[in-house]
Amino acid sequence: MSQQDFIIWVFCWVEDNLTQLQQGMQFRSRG
Repeated sequence: MSQQDFIIWVFCWVEDNLTQLQQGMQFRSRG
């Protein structure tokens, strides 16, 4: 795996997890 591929993979992984975290935070703040 090249460095560029790794950076893209990390970016995609972080984006997916940030979306889940933001949804979880919204549910917590409402509850």
